[in-house]
Amino acid sequence: MAVSALVRFVRQHATTTKSNKLKLFFAFLALLTYKYRAHAIGTRRRSDLKSPKGAIPFLGHMPLLASIHGTKLYDFFEKNYRELGPVWSISLPFIGRMIQGDSPELIEHVLKHNFWAYEKGPILIDAVNDLLGKGE
Repeated sequence: MAVSALVRFVRQHATTTKSNKLKLFFAFLALLTYKYRAHAIGTRRRSDLKSPKGAIPFLGHMPLLASIHGTKLYDFFEKNYRELGPVWSISLPFIGRMIQGDSPELIEHVLKHNFWAYEKGPILIDAVNDLLGKGE
């Protein structure tokens, strides 16, 4: 609905005058803001996963995490496990979506039974490299 109205607007104002370029820029910015209204840019919206409130368009949960003092980070995760359940996610720009799980069954499923189906990513690999090695 909103996208089709935006497409009509672009077709009507697709000339190259300076004011039309500015209108198109703001229309494009409005579309991006609508698309990424509750998650970080570069991530997809996941309605099947619960997320904590406080996501900002384009930035996702980065400002929320940045506002938490390092000693309170554990409390933040614990509070979200109580409120959102055993599986929830946050989205971070340029990092992606981080899915949190706290039950032993979920962790066993990801690390043992269905290991290859889950991308671990360079951030996790760097974090556990000293402990687990590279698997060579």
